[in-house]
Parts: sequence; C-alpha cells; structure tokens
Amino acid sequence: MDYPPRMAGGTTIHTRALALALLEAGHEVHVVAARADDAPDEELREGIHVHRVRWPYTAWSGIRTGKLLDEIDVVHGHGTCAYGFMRLHDFPTLVKMHSTWLAETNRYREIGGGASRLMAMRTYTRMERYCTRKADHLICITEAIARETEEGYGVPRDRMTVVHNGVNVFAFSMAMPLREPTREELGLEGLTIGYVGRLELHKGVHHLVEAVKGMDVELLVMGDGNQRQALEAQARELGVKATFTGFVEHEEMPRHYAATDVICHPSLYEPLGNVVLESMAAGKPIVAADSGGLGEVFEPGTGALVPPGDVEATREALRVLVEDPEARRDAGRKGLETAPRYSWGRVAEATLGAAERVLAERAND
Repeated sequence: MDYPPRMAGGTTIHTRALALALLEAGHEVHVVAARADDAPDEELREGIHVHRVRWPYTAWSGIRTGKLLDEIDVVHGHGTCAYGFMRLHDFPTLVKMHSTWLAETNRYREIGGGASRLMAMRTYTRMERYCTRKADHLICITEAIARETEEGYGVPRDRMTVVHNGVNVFAFSMAMPLREPTREELGLEGLTIGYVGRLELHKGVHHLVEAVKGMDVELLVMGDGNQRQALEAQARELGVKATFTGFVEHEEMPRHYAATDVICHPSLYEPLGNVVLESMAAGKPIVAADSGGLGEVFEPGTGALVPPGDVEATREALRVLVEDPEARRDAGRKGLETAPRYSWGRVAEATLGAAERVLAERAND
C-alpha cells in the first residue's frame, strides 16, 4: 500500500490517520508500504516506524514483514495489500475491507468498463478472495461491504467487524476563516457546489454536471481521473460554469471544502464515501447518491440522499439547498453536531478490540 509522502487517495489517508490514533493510544506501530522517491526505505515518521519495499502486494512485503515478527503482535493488512505477506507467513492477521473487487468488477461491467481494466480487476478479485479466507478476522468499513464479502467470498459474518471510517473534525471545522481567500484564489464568485473525488465513470460526475445545467451556480470539481477531459467538454457544452482543480493534497482539502456552499457526491458505486464525513465536519450540506454504504453514515437533516444516476432527483435536492440559505445553515449545523461521532480514536479503539479477539482466539487454538 502507499503511505505519505506517497499518496493514493482515501486508503492512504485512512492508514496514516489510524496509525497515528493507535500511536496516541500508547501502541507501537509499524507500517510496511511502497517505496517513495522522496523518502528513505526506513524511517521514523511522526512516531510511526515506516518500512518501504519495492512492491507492496508481493513477496517483498512478506519478507520485510517477516523480519518484524519479534516486534509485532498482529498484522493489519488493507485488502489485497495483505496478499504478499499472507502468502509467505501465518501470523495473527486482521484485513481491512475498504471495498470488494468483486462488487467493483460487477459495477464496472454494468457501466461498460474496458476489457483490459476488467481483466486486472478479476486478478485483484482472486487475490482478495485468498486474503479474506485466510485472515483471522476482517474489519469492513460498512455493513454493505460485509454483506458483499459474505455473499461473494463465503466469509462467515462472525469473522467480520464493521467499523466506519473516521474524519479529522478539527481540521475541517477550523478551515472556515480561509473561505474567502480560497474562493478568490480559485476564481469563484457565486454560490458553489463542490465535488470531491476521482473523475472516473462510476463516480457519476457527468450526472452532476447535467443536474446543475441552467442553475445559477458554479461547480468546483476537486480531483482528477480519466474522465476529466470529457467532463470539461460536457460542462462547456451545457453552459455550466465549472472549475476543475485537478488533484488536491489532503492537507488542502479543508479550505477547499470551506470555499463551497453545498457538496454533491453522485457516485454510482461507493463503499462508504469519506466525502459525507468530511462534509459534515466542514459544516457543509450534502446531496449524495444512496449507493453502497453511503446511507450508513449519512445523517438525516444534513442534506439529501437521492437514487444513484437520477439526474432529476439530484437537481431537485440541489435546488432546495441552493434557493434556501436557512436550509443550508441548518444542514451544515446538523453535520457539525454529528461529525464528532466519527473520530479516529473510535476507529483505533474498535481496531484494537478486533486485534485482541484475534490474539485470544489464536491462544485458544
């Protein structure tokens, strides 16, 4: 897997935040991750022991992890990133399921994914099936993923614990003073609807662009991906005023959220959607597609859930918030009240509970 300074989206953010929360709880934490050009192979980073290897999915990670066995009690892998060390060793293992490749493959096939991409996804599915069946215990970030894992890979439900992701409430809630400087920097003038995430077909951003057609709003698209050029062309064709930022460093995301008035997450498939948690922490109302596990963390009163791919429902939900400043304030206030439930300390505590269960079960074997 990747670890700062090398970034690969939500899983990297999750791994760092969890590692720091475990460290704060008084535990020694080691991370085996992919090499980064601007970091040494071995370092103590923010108190975390980081060991970087050439290929994290393969025997490289297995060999390096094996050398740590005298220093660790439980190995916590992330999805297929656990494959390399699980093929070489048998030690107490937790595997976190951020999604399932099986479900992602099925969704991608439905929306017309390319043949080469689908072949790679099938390979990852085989690796993931191995990891889920060999691990002592799984942590799934939503009930939806737990169901997919049980039905798709045959893993008994009692070998899984659901722990929703966390969010840095302080960082997002304290960014509002940066709203106007950020808006000026980005060239934003009117009421702004924001999107955060990769620009891939299954993220449904094309539905969002269509939904805001004719509305007196600006669209701030934060992220990058293979659909960017197509989305920029669509926005021009429909007369939608849109700003595409490209990739935004996670440390910069709070002030970008602050620059928006409403967040929309129209994903056709989303295991959880950290955007919902981040929107609440930033005090921003959200309109989200009710796909995957999004509904599990969406709090009534913080905006609206709409059917995935339903442009008219998305447009109507956005229209209500765009036209009613009081509705926006109420939804943002409700999000700020709810977000503290999703602290990283809570995630660390639940993770430790699962690790202790693994060790107890191993001791009784």
